[in-house]
Amino acid sequence: MSLRDEKIKSLLGTNLDDLSEEELKKLCNKILTSKIHGICFSLYEGTQQPGDIVSDDQIIRRLQILKPYTSSIRTFSSLDEHARIVEIAKDMGFQTLVGAWLSDDMQSNDKEIEGLIKLANNNLVDVAAVGNEVIYRKELEEDLNLGTVWGNWNEQWSGSVQETNRTQTRTPGFGWQTRTTTVTTEQRVGLRRAGIRTGLIPNAVRSSFGDRVVSIAFAPFIRAKDVAFVGKDMKPLTRVYPFFDGIDVSAYVTPTGSSAGAALTTDAAGQVSGTFAIPDPETSGAPKWRTGKRTFRLTTSSTNTLTGDVFTSAEADYSAKGMIQQVQETIVSTREAQIARTDVVEDQTVVRTNIDEQNT
Repeated sequence: MSLRDEKIKSLLGTNLDDLSEEELKKLCNKILTSKIHGICFSLYEGTQQPGDIVSDDQIIRRLQILKPYTSSIRTFSSLDEHARIVEIAKDMGFQTLVGAWLSDDMQSNDKEIEGLIKLANNNLVDVAAVGNEVIYRKELEEDLNLGTVWGNWNEQWSGSVQETNRTQTRTPGFGWQTRTTTVTTEQRVGLRRAGIRTGLIPNAVRSSFGDRVVSIAFAPFIRAKDVAFVGKDMKPLTRVYPFFDGIDVSAYVTPTGSSAGAALTTDAAGQVSGTFAIPDPETSGAPKWRTGKRTFRLTTSSTNTLTGDVFTSAEADYSAKGMIQQVQETIVSTREAQIARTDVVEDQTVVRTNIDEQNT
């Protein structure tokens, strides 16, 4: 589903904060009745957990609950009872988005992928999803390392030769003596090698299949709008008060050539004009009116009385109606593997040891 603001607002269609628990239930039932695109499926009930044995009857019973409201389900594994979900769902007419659960357990990953391939080969998979937030959980790297081809080690630098040990031994002979001097030296050497690393990087491809209207409803309240008005043939040079559907709206009326909330006064010809800014119905504390026909009235009575001392008045009907469409955008996101090759280097330091013997 699209995350654009206008899409979210059109999908909601109303302020959820103003709804009671019973109204929320009715709204949810209304959305479900109009069918949703798909839902993540769980086969467990009560205290059951992954690894517990689940019967086919339980899977069928839970899928039958969803059948009236959606035509697609998503699973998160391709093994054991999760594979049975896919088989049963297909027999019941569902479309399937089948997942292979990946983690840092490579042997388990191989089994998951093998299971997904097996299901796909049996025509049980409409969309395959490999991994579920595995990179977010930092259990696998984003790219799959296929290996690195290294070159030879090359000497980058070398330190001075340091003598670490010197020993002398004497070997007696017939009238002569041999003296052997053994000198051990060490030298630190920096080595570097270059290589080419090859990896598979998933490239996300998003395809939009457009919008579809999932429900249509009447707009419950009049939307924000600036309405210009002109009153004629009224009593000259007289202050009048504006009312909309019986509510004093002086704070939302701007007389021509003045500021919002200023007094409305007819001119010498008995004419008055201005702009009525209908407030946004979602603004907290502001008045709001339901759609339909509402009366805008100008009167000398500050309480909008219809009898008594009313010296002049004028009124007109304002009509508002509209429809709210709940729109859902279908987006399919797939990942295509791309081979990437990068240059890498590796450094290491070694100690070279040399032993030299001299006989004298």
